[in-house]
Amino acid sequence: LNPMLAPYGDDKGFQMVGEPPFLKEKFACYADLKIFNEYEQRLMYITGIGRNVSQTALYLPIRGFYVNEQDSEYCKEFEGAGFQMEDAQIPFDIFDDDVILQSDRVLLQNGIIAMGNARYTTLVVTSCRHMREDVKALLEVFIAGGGRVIAIKGFDTFALPGAGITEDVTGVLQSPLSFIGCTKGIRLMHRQAENADIYCISNENFHAAPVKLKVSDNACLIDITSGS
Repeated sequence: LNPMLAPYGDDKGFQMVGEPPFLKEKFACYADLKIFNEYEQRLMYITGIGRNVSQTALYLPIRGFYVNEQDSEYCKEFEGAGFQMEDAQIPFDIFDDDVILQSDRVLLQNGIIAMGNARYTTLVVTSCRHMREDVKALLEVFIAGGGRVIAIKGFDTFALPGAGITEDVTGVLQSPLSFIGCTKGIRLMHRQAENADIYCISNENFHAAPVKLKVSDNACLIDITSGS
């Protein structure tokens, strides 16, 4: 969260011409900060329980970004793949060459890219003509060990032996929850605690999203705003 952006208001950004002192007592909404802080506290608690179980990552083709302009097809394809997965409620992380290069070699041979406590078995790749050769070699080891590399078919198709090619990653990867309705703007995080799975669902739209969700009978709905 970036609380400094809270008072900027709607997308017209009338208050962005200056830096409003909204953390001071004279600010009209100062009394509401307690409610916001309690919301933030509950959110941080819930999203810190257990561990993140997403094993999917999106590769950041940073070398391609350096070579090409900011509005190039590289950037558009990367962003498109990310929004495609987000709108399909497929949790994922983002990393570049460093994570692959520093990954545990034993786990890599078993089809796992590891960084700290994170474990990735699926890597989604967009156009990346400028990927380092040593990274490609490690990804070949990853694939040989059972790891999955999914390349989005675009203007610069990723060529790596054993990688799958698709035009729509959402047809290959599935969300851990089943939603019904238009899910554009609906975001999902999946965590696993000792005795429960925790699904953090948020709506990035400026309007309510009339979606339905299929869950088991023993599911509980936690309202972070009220704390109930």
